[in-house]
Amino acid sequence: MKSPLLIPGSILLGSIFIAIGLFLGLSERSAPIETPPQPGQRQSEAAVEPEVPQTDAPTRQQEPTNPPQDVYVVAEKQIIAALAEAKTSLFIPKCWTPIVEQTPEPAQSHYSINMTFNAAGLEIARGISELRDTDSRPDVANCLRLLPIGLKIVAPHTTVAVTLPLDFP
Repeated sequence: MKSPLLIPGSILLGSIFIAIGLFLGLSERSAPIETPPQPGQRQSEAAVEPEVPQTDAPTRQQEPTNPPQDVYVVAEKQIIAALAEAKTSLFIPKCWTPIVEQTPEPAQSHYSINMTFNAAGLEIARGISELRDTDSRPDVANCLRLLPIGLKIVAPHTTVAVTLPLDFP
């Protein structure tokens, strides 16, 4: 007759042997490993690591690559001018006028526009948010979001992001 504990006992005993073997094998590896000697080198020289001479020369820290603040001021002025031109030539004729002709109320709308320009001066992102607790037209905001991006400014040589108010009419 077979004992009902024979298989579980064998598994337990085998697991114990494996655990002991792993423990002894891993604990032996924690000792430092000596490098074999190179040809023409004595055994005692191979185990000694050469000292790295320390210099007293001061280390040069990297200077921050942040552009001066006036770059952002100049870029923001250019973005405000480009936004005003886009409002009169694109936003009002394409979105504001056709929608207000269909539904005249509310007669004004206020948004926050967030634009990002790359180092070459090309608009790479635009977001339009409706302001809370103010007159706002979601239909105009949706139309503005569907317009392609593409405003250009003089290259600021750094990424510039601004958030500006956008009011209609």
